[in-house]
Amino acid sequence: MTMMIKCHKCGRENQLGVIFCHKCGEKLDLNTDEPQVKDKKKFKWFKLFRNLIVLIIFLVLVLLICGVFIPFGFKNYELLDNQEAKTKVDEMCDNIDRIVDNGQAKNYTFVMTPKEATYAFNKVFVKKPQGDQKASEEKKPEEKKDDKKSGDTEVIETVASGEGNAESSEKFFFDVDSEKNIVIVIMLKWYNTVPARLEIVGTPVNPPEPEAKDDEEEGEKAKADGPKEIDFEIKSLKLGHVPIPLVAKRKILDLFEKGFSTELMTDYRKMVKSVTVDDDYNFVITFKDKVE
Repeated sequence: MTMMIKCHKCGRENQLGVIFCHKCGEKLDLNTDEPQVKDKKKFKWFKLFRNLIVLIIFLVLVLLICGVFIPFGFKNYELLDNQEAKTKVDEMCDNIDRIVDNGQAKNYTFVMTPKEATYAFNKVFVKKPQGDQKASEEKKPEEKKDDKKSGDTEVIETVASGEGNAESSEKFFFDVDSEKNIVIVIMLKWYNTVPARLEIVGTPVNPPEPEAKDDEEEGEKAKADGPKEIDFEIKSLKLGHVPIPLVAKRKILDLFEKGFSTELMTDYRKMVKSVTVDDDYNFVITFKDKVE
């Protein structure tokens, strides 16, 4: 226990016996400034507890940052490296392009392994649009300077990086887990510098199948109530090793849609009838007869 005397002018607490206030220099008077008993041990415990809380918060933030950006402990996704297999998928992509361009498919079905799906998606939605844009873009030096001055900074850019795939040109990877959920992995860079990884796990939501003729009215109603285009139901999100609450999924996904051609994706979604996973963990993609 320590006797403390509070300065009547500035309110600073001084130890009993001090003649002048340590803060303002006012002379202390026992008659005016009533001494108080202060438990220094209690104050020390409070200070220790406060510092401990600050340390815990700091460690949690460090762990979260490490969990997001540390590039270890992820699955190594195999890529399509056989030229014959690539040629086969290239032909498949050309056929799908013709289907989408013509707007008619006659219920064509394509079966792809996760490796083939990874190669096809990056070819159609990432590399081809980027190549077309690069070929058609012929900007003058002045225009490029104006673009740099506009102040538009990309916070997140989809890039090829990650354990086991550091030398890959793929930005998106596809897989199927043991419960037949589709796993989509997107490789990113924050401010074009720090690599990160977004993992999306979910299942396709296919438009309802038309019912038999005797239940035609109910079938049409179900079709009207259900999705008109294929959608994707997200079950979990991870940024690096850190799970992301599903309430934030829309904002997170909006940031990463810049990584591929969303306009081209819309054209494809209009033509796709269903996406399923078969017993061999392959993707089965069926196209509609025509765009509705």
